[in-house]
Amino acid sequence: MYQPDPVRLSRPLKGAELSSPTYPVECERRFATRERSAYELGVIDGQRALSGQLTQQRVDLMELQNGVLQSLRRAVPEVALAVEEELVKMALAVAIRLVGSAAIDADVVRHMVREAIATATEAHEMRVVLNPHDLRLLESAGEGTGIEAGVNQVIHFEAGEEIPRGGCLVKTPFGIIDARRETQVQLLRQGLLGDAA
Repeated sequence: MYQPDPVRLSRPLKGAELSSPTYPVECERRFATRERSAYELGVIDGQRALSGQLTQQRVDLMELQNGVLQSLRRAVPEVALAVEEELVKMALAVAIRLVGSAAIDADVVRHMVREAIATATEAHEMRVVLNPHDLRLLESAGEGTGIEAGVNQVIHFEAGEEIPRGGCLVKTPFGIIDARRETQVQLLRQGLLGDAA
């Protein structure tokens, strides 16, 4: 334990007063002022540091956002093309199934033959080759085949086992018009997707 040295006086003490020194109070005030100043400087430094960090984070976030937007700008056209191609393929597959599963009756065969011979207006004579079942459908519907030839045109109908149902070949002196279903589907596929035959 600390004990101060005794004070030795050269004469006897006549009177003593206890006074409270101002030094410790002044010292406390200065200390409080310095502490307050240091605290305020610390707050200001902290705010500056935080402001700098927030600014840097904003810059980083903007760079990230710009990178994401650029990636999306590049990706969207690619995705749109891929989706468009897949949608066309799906629609084509549905159309092929619908056409393939459609019932074949005399009206369907008649319509298909009329469409095929309409492209051969210059030919005076033509032979229409049909699947034997389709030819029987036309002939059994009454009134012959129900397909009228144009002026100065002669149309001969014949059966061909090689022709699938729902299609025909029209043979003219100028060439052959292929109106078979698979040929129509192939032409549709080429037109939509650009696939090679």
